[in-house]
Amino acid sequence: MEKPKASFPLTAGILLFLICTEIIGITGLALRNLGFVRLLKNPSGSSIAQRAFEMALNVTAGLDRQSLLGLSIVHLRQGDYSLALTLVSRAYGLDGNDPLLFYWQGEALIKAGEIERGVEAWRRTGDLGYWRLLLTEAERHVYDWGNAKITRLFVERLVQVDPSSRRAHTILAWTHLQLGEYPQAAAEGKRAIELGDNSNEPFEIVGRASRALGVTDDAIYFLEQSIARNPGVLYPYVELGYAYLTKGRKDLAAEQFRKALEIAPGLPDAVQGLRQATENP
Repeated sequence: MEKPKASFPLTAGILLFLICTEIIGITGLALRNLGFVRLLKNPSGSSIAQRAFEMALNVTAGLDRQSLLGLSIVHLRQGDYSLALTLVSRAYGLDGNDPLLFYWQGEALIKAGEIERGVEAWRRTGDLGYWRLLLTEAERHVYDWGNAKITRLFVERLVQVDPSSRRAHTILAWTHLQLGEYPQAAAEGKRAIELGDNSNEPFEIVGRASRALGVTDDAIYFLEQSIARNPGVLYPYVELGYAYLTKGRKDLAAEQFRKALEIAPGLPDAVQGLRQATENP
């Protein structure tokens, strides 16, 4: 019995479908790559990058996860946090295990003021293996999140994951200092120094925490070490001035307050300290 022959139109149709699919994939990839190249050249959110990602999504029927992510980054950089979050959510629906999705979701949430949710998203990024990337973000945000308790919880997790990271310990020490948790600040600062952070920061932290704890000799030592490493930083001079006042060394105190006023003329803490150091008994 003769075997039925394949229908030429059917075979041609399948071939055409495969060719079109390949062309769509190549076109989408090219547009997406163009978008990321333009985004790298203009981090603030290039209109060319936006158009490239939009075209890539049109070509791929909105199913290209990386183009969705790229477009969300564009809108994030442009300040449209709501749309950025919407696009990240769509990308998440295509692949819920991509750590970069949680990373950019966290960035958008933090920029939108939802710090707690943003930090939680970043924790998920870290749990998927990207904690070292997040250390950079912790350092960038430690001064401006406005919620040191959330910062502390986040950085404590960094320290648990990588206890040998000197920067993580330094950042954690800063958050303890901001919260007035002086014993913890001093301990974390000293740990950072032990691990090899030779910058001025851990020395300043330990010095300021020690003065707050009334351990004046330690305060003087660590603040002097901080100044030696970076003479251009303001507050170690102020803190050292008050430490010298505590020790009764008004001459040395006055010297530190004058140096502080050279950096920040009229600084109230330094003006008041200099007045105390120069007034007659």
